[in-house]
This record gives sequence, C-alpha cells and structure tokens, in this order.
Amino acid sequence: MSKRYIPIARKYFESEEWAAHRVFSEQEVWLDMVYLACFADHTIDLGKDGILTLHRGEFYYSQRYLAKRWGWPLSKVNRHLARLAEGPNPRIERIARETHFKTPSETQVETQITVVRLCNYNSYNGDKTKSETHIETHFETQTETNKKEGILRNKG
Repeated sequence: MSKRYIPIARKYFESEEWAAHRVFSEQEVWLDMVYLACFADHTIDLGKDGILTLHRGEFYYSQRYLAKRWGWPLSKVNRHLARLAEGPNPRIERIARETHFKTPSETQVETQITVVRLCNYNSYNGDKTKSETHIETHFETQTETNKKEGILRNKG
C-alpha cells in the first residue's frame, strides 16, 4: 500500500475556523506545530534579543504564546513538549540556540533561546522541489525511451 496524504493549504491555518478560540486537541496541536515550523531556512529579528536563524522544520514561540494559542495551561504545554521529545522515537527535538546582539555600548552579547525542531519534517511537509524533480525526471526518461523505441520501430 502506498503512503497517502492529504495536502492542506497553509492558508487554512490562517482561517477564522482554525483561529477560533478553543481548546486544541493533541492532534490539532501536532498539525499546528507542522504549520508553525519553517518551510525554508530564514532569519527572525528578535529585537533586543538579536537575530535568530531558523532552519526548515524548526519553530520558535514562547510557551506562553503556545498556551494561549492552543487554549492550554502553561504546564500542559511544557509536559506535552517534553513528552514529544522523549522516548525511542521522539517527534520533536528541543535545541538551545544562541542569538547575538549588540548593546547600546556596542558590546557583543549572547543569549540562549529554545527552538523546537520537528523530527522527520519532510514526511509531514514534503519538499515540493524534490517531488517535482522526481516526476519531471521520470517523465523525461519515459519520453526519451518512447522516442528511441519509435526510432527503432521505424527502422525495423
């Protein structure tokens, strides 16, 4: 049996239905985490806390923000993230990442923040470029084979 999936447009997570204030289920929380994770590498300006580089499959939000977003108590968010990071097949990884910024006196300062990385992010939000390349390569190979067979048939 082939792997099947349902592609969900990222705009859905910006809809009124998704944004409605409610208590999220654990399944909704997982979908929301997939949505919150970066689709491509980029940097975020954290203001006085410096610049943060996030890689594909990572996100950074405070636990207080997630608690409010998901309608959960802060303690439940903390326990849930800890549970997802534990066990033989963790679903997330917590990463301490340094940010750098200069103070008004031009002194370089480093701080640490926690970034969440979704394990196996590509299996949840595949790389469209790789899929397209695979399809194009298969199509081009098949077309070339058909042309060669046509040439051989015409000679025979």
